[in-house]
Amino acid sequence: MGVLEGERLTRVPRGFSKDDPAAEYLKYRSFLAGREFPAAFATSPGFYPALVATFKAIMPLVRFLTEPLAGKRR
Repeated sequence: MGVLEGERLTRVPRGFSKDDPAAEYLKYRSFLAGREFPAAFATSPGFYPALVATFKAIMPLVRFLTEPLAGKRR
């Protein structure tokens, strides 16, 4: 999907150690994953398979990010 980019905090959020193995990821304010295609690709036969493959590729990230919220449903 590419490199991780975006707005970042200058320090690790309160409650996390600056030595945490995920410290650099914890500084990101948001996560965005996706792919870009030419507009004409949206009407081609390969679009749907590429879309499904993209969703499957980012699903581990979505699961990782939503796992802490799963127990907080009302």
